Amino acid sequence: MSKKFSVIVCDPPWKFSDKLQQSDVKRGAAANYNTMSISDIKQLPVKMACHPDGAVLCLWVPSSLLQEGLDVMSAWGFFQKQVWVWIKIKKDPFAKLKKQKKIDWDKIDFNDFLSFGMGHLGRNVHEIVLVGTCGKISSKVKNKSQRTVFFYENTKHSKKPELLQDKLELMFPGVDKLELFARRQRKGWCCLGNEVGEKLDIKDSLAKL
Repeated sequence: MSKKFSVIVCDPPWKFSDKLQQSDVKRGAAANYNTMSISDIKQLPVKMACHPDGAVLCLWVPSSLLQEGLDVMSAWGFFQKQVWVWIKIKKDPFAKLKKQKKIDWDKIDFNDFLSFGMGHLGRNVHEIVLVGTCGKISSKVKNKSQRTVFFYENTKHSKKPELLQDKLELMFPGVDKLELFARRQRKGWCCLGNEVGEKLDIKDSLAKL
């Protein structure tokens, strides 16, 4: 690998043992895209793509696979530092408030703003990003005002909001950025995945960097 990156975003196609077959709707990950085992994800040569001075990794992890996410981060040579959270909201979260002539703030039910996700116990209305570092990356942070929680509409299955990349661009301007398992191209980023560019297997894409 000749190209090295200081910022890496990764949304692996995690394999679940629970297929969530509660209706005719295709809800589980395997019903929507090809998944990878934890072992295969761990073996990806992500560390080889990191800048020698250090890098930050933002790893999307389902709540039910939190330990597996930590294990993957460690296998790639990163130390977990923070947890960022995407709070999923409705398409028009303020629809009810717009209909009120006078808002009684004491009676607002914030559940009205939240999406209604999957889950056999509580309904998941958030997703987790494990943030880890390797080497000395803190000196490259130029914007330190970004919050660790962000709100965005929940759209189609597994699609993540661009707000994460927006934040990272503010924090780390002028450095090379990599997105793994990307589903679209993004200006200023190297986006790899079997749905973009040459549409290669992620291992082959990493090997060509």
